[in-house]
Amino acid sequence: MNTAINVPQPHSPQVQLRPREHGAYAILSMPLLAALLIGGVTPVGVLTTLAAVAGFLANEPLLVVWGRRGQNARQSEPVARRALVALLSLAVISGASALLLGTAIIRIALASSALLAALGFAFSVTGHQRTLTAQLVGILGLTAPSAVVLLAGRTDTWLTLALTSAWVLGRVATTTSVRSIFARQKASHQRRVPRIYDLILGSAAAVLLFGCVSGIGAWLTVTPLLLVAALLRIWPPSVHGIRRLGWELVAVNCVSCAWMVIWYGGPLTTWS
Repeated sequence: MNTAINVPQPHSPQVQLRPREHGAYAILSMPLLAALLIGGVTPVGVLTTLAAVAGFLANEPLLVVWGRRGQNARQSEPVARRALVALLSLAVISGASALLLGTAIIRIALASSALLAALGFAFSVTGHQRTLTAQLVGILGLTAPSAVVLLAGRTDTWLTLALTSAWVLGRVATTTSVRSIFARQKASHQRRVPRIYDLILGSAAAVLLFGCVSGIGAWLTVTPLLLVAALLRIWPPSVHGIRRLGWELVAVNCVSCAWMVIWYGGPLTTWS
């Protein structure tokens, strides 16, 4: 009698299709949450939020399909391809619907958001997503949808610009501080940390402080981000402390979001 022997097949590790850049979750979600609470929930705002979240989640499947996650990720390519098609379809349908329903200024803001998203995808597929330029573009691209949500809720245009630019400046400050930490750890005694990080951090801080003194009250709400960026640059964390850094930055983003909502919360907000 023949006895069948079942030989266990090697397990093929499934690649996670969630975005790996954990800081990006806060960069996208906090401005969107603040915008929805300040401007109110509207059809265009909801559609824009769906499009932004779907586009954000599509980045990791795109990297897998494009072969940017290594040979092991090839085994998950069919799943990644289906996820990519589904997420991009949701992003396109939601974005197009918001475009049709929106006013002229909302359409301009949506077109700008779509352009920034396309640039972000281009950096990803070419393998340059970790460069300083790509991260700055990513900050703009992930923050821009919140401006659409605010405008859809009839928030004053100048207040929308103030709130959106506040998020951008705060994130530029923290991002350059974090990059400076990693560059300092990787640099040898013969290599200096690129001074461009200090230049960008100093410029963002100067603009924020000047705006606050000049009466742009919305910029005060992201001073926690600026304060943390300065502290990280002056007293960088140890190797063990870096593991907590992401969660600490998320907490500071939540503080700025809460401050912004408390100060400007309520639909039909006007500039003050």
